[in-house]
Amino acid sequence: MILPMPVHPWGNNFRHVTGATVKLRLLADIYVGGILISKNNFVFGIATLADERLVITIETVRYRNNLLPVKLSVYDMDGLAGIHIPGSISRDVAKTVC
Repeated sequence: MILPMPVHPWGNNFRHVTGATVKLRLLADIYVGGILISKNNFVFGIATLADERLVITIETVRYRNNLLPVKLSVYDMDGLAGIHIPGSISRDVAKTVC
C-alpha cells in the first residue's frame, strides 16, 4: 500500500540527522489495527542518514488514546527507500575528511 505523506515542518531548527524525529502528515484516511485514522493527522518517524538518502522508519502511530504498533518505511518518488537529499551531510563530511 502506498500512502502519500509530505514531510511537515518541525520547528525552525529541523536538521536531517540520524536520530532526529520527522513529522509526516497523512493525505488519506487509513486503517491501523482496525482503527480509522483520518487524513491530516500526523505520524512521526525516526531519521537515519544513509549516503544521499534520509531513511525514515515509523514504529508506532499515536491516535487519540491509542498507541498502535506498525512497521512502515518511507519511500521517495523514485521507488527507493528513503528521501533523496542531494548533497547531504554525509557527502560534505567525506569531502572534509579526505
